[in-house]
Amino acid sequence: MLSLRRASPHHAEALHRIQKAAFQEDLDTYQDFETNPACETLDQMVHKIDKHDYFAIYFEEGLVGGVAVRQTADHEYRLSPIYLSPDFQNKGLGTQIFTSLFAVYQDARSWSLDTPKMNKRNGHFYEKLGFLPVGEHYINERLTLTRYHRVVE
Repeated sequence: MLSLRRASPHHAEALHRIQKAAFQEDLDTYQDFETNPACETLDQMVHKIDKHDYFAIYFEEGLVGGVAVRQTADHEYRLSPIYLSPDFQNKGLGTQIFTSLFAVYQDARSWSLDTPKMNKRNGHFYEKLGFLPVGEHYINERLTLTRYHRVVE
């Protein structure tokens, strides 16, 4: 069973370790040392947990990932980052995570997130959830991010 629980600073070390593992492949591929979450420090993680709605993702009582939710405008939310331990990726948990997030933020009118343009699997998954590509952001010669947006009706 999957659940989202509000993260606190005592979760920071474990979440930091999982986030680094989750984004390491993207770091190796895109060489983005400025914005890739694998490069984030533990202090930055603690700051995000304190500043944003930050959830620890649990599966069968084990911590398997995290997600930061930021309100960008009235009833508009941005997910950054959202991640799962590599051991739990591609096991169908993503849909459950989004279903849980949408239930928590029933007031949401829209959602946004970014993912590497070259990661077709992520793009397909987000589109399956109702997100549409709305723009791109150049990071470096190897990495362009696609911005996805989902309007709630």
